[in-house]
Amino acid sequence: MVNGSLNAREPEDAANDVAWAEDLLWMIHGDEQPSPIREAAMKFVNGKRRPFQDERAPGSRLLFKSDSDENYWAVIWGTDAHLNYLGYSQG
Repeated sequence: MVNGSLNAREPEDAANDVAWAEDLLWMIHGDEQPSPIREAAMKFVNGKRRPFQDERAPGSRLLFKSDSDENYWAVIWGTDAHLNYLGYSQG
C-alpha cells in the first residue's frame, strides 16, 4: 500500500520497488540473515523506538517514508486511533 499524502509505503511494497529495495533492505537487515520483510521491519522499528512509543505489533499499520535509507529515514506505525513516528537524518 502506498500512502500518497504521507509519501510512505508498506515494507512489502517498498521491497518490490527496484530503485529503492536495496537501500531499504540494507537499512532493515544490515549484516543479519534476511528474514521476511514485515518481520525485519517490525524488529527494526521495535529496536529504534523510544520507551514512550508503542511497540510495533502484528496487525498494526507500518509505513516507511519513500526512499528511506540508512542515512535518512522515517517510519510511522500504529492504529487508526494512535500513530507513532520516528525519524533519523545523518546530516
